[in-house]
Formats: sequence, C-alpha cells, structure tokens
Amino acid sequence: NGQFFAALEDYYKVLSIAQKPSCNTEIAYAYNNIGDAYFRLGKYNNALEYVDKSFLINQSIKNEEGIAYNLMVKSQIFKEQKNWSQAIIHYKQALDIRLKLRLFGQVSLVYALIGDCFMESNLSDSAFVYYNKAKDLGLFESYVYYLVLGKYYYSKKQYGLAISNLKKCITFTPPKEQKDLLAAYRILHKIYFNQQNYKTAYMMQAKAMEIDDRIQITNNIKKL
Repeated sequence: NGQFFAALEDYYKVLSIAQKPSCNTEIAYAYNNIGDAYFRLGKYNNALEYVDKSFLINQSIKNEEGIAYNLMVKSQIFKEQKNWSQAIIHYKQALDIRLKLRLFGQVSLVYALIGDCFMESNLSDSAFVYYNKAKDLGLFESYVYYLVLGKYYYSKKQYGLAISNLKKCITFTPPKEQKDLLAAYRILHKIYFNQQNYKTAYMMQAKAMEIDDRIQITNNIKKL
C-alpha cells in the first residue's frame, strides 16, 4: 500500500522477537524486506546493508529461495541507479536459482525485468527475446505487452507499428496503472516529434504531463 515506514516498524518488531537460531529464516526475510522498504524509500546504502545481512543468513542455512530474493532486491537497486550491466548479472543469478527450484511464476517476472535492462541499454533485440519469454510464461497483461511492443518498434524506428501498439496499450490500460499510461504517451510524443507532427506531439506531451502530475500528487499523499 506504499506505507513503507509502517512496514519497517513491523519488520523491526519481527527482529526484536525472533532472536534465536530456530528463527533464522524469519530473521533473514525480515532483513531482506527491510532492505526492500529502504530501497523503495530511495535509501540505497541502508537497503544494501540489510540485504547483505539477509544474504549471509540465507547462505548459512542454505535457503536458496531466500538468496534469490536477496539478489532481486540488489538487482532493483542497480536498475534504479541505471547500472544496467550489474542489474542484469544479479537478475540472471536470481533467474538460475528460480529455474532450478521451478518457481516459474517468479521466473517470468525476472525475464521481464532483464528485458527492461536490455531495452535501457539500447539492446532492443535482446530485450525482445526476454519479453517474449515472460509472455510465454503468462506474465504480461495484454496492455503491458502492447507497451513492450511499442517500445521495441520505436527503438527500431518502425513508427507505424509502434503507434498502433501504443494506442492499444492506452485503450486497454486500467485507470490505476498510471505509470504504463505515462510511458505510452511519452513514447508517442517522441514518435510524433520525430515525424515532425508537432501538433500531435504537443497533445501527447500535454497528456503525459497531466498523468505525471496525478502520479506526483498520489506519491506526495503517500509520503505525508
């Protein structure tokens, strides 16, 4: 629900209660989730400190699923810092564990996130491979996949196909998924601007700014 401080308070309560070896699993997950909460608050050094504590415990008790969670949080931090190569390395390590444990629901998410990193690294063909792996495992809602296709075709300068898929994304995106709508309008703005269709580009930019304002207001309310 975005109430990260409340979450932190409860996870610290877990740590205060679970101070014995028989609770190592709970302690490791509490450390990891504290790290995840700090990550979402933008406190990356704190996040890494707690994830590393969790990682050491998970290694000692051979909790591979827990190690995969640790790697995922570290990957997210690298992704947020735009360190795409390190993000991909850690995602792939998490992926190997989840494939080994046959956690296919979690595997599909990792495929999608690796695809994002490749896309941001301007390696759109590699991104497309991973996006399709995620789709084959049933991760994507149709509107998300339309957004992915829009990004891909935009990177290839196949603007007609990009516009078609981005418009479908806008049509099918639920109102609560404002970030996906924002991404679609921003790419459409770039496409129309590149095509020198400045009037439509301006309309797309105005729509994107309107959605961005709504997101910022929501975020500010959560912070308050």
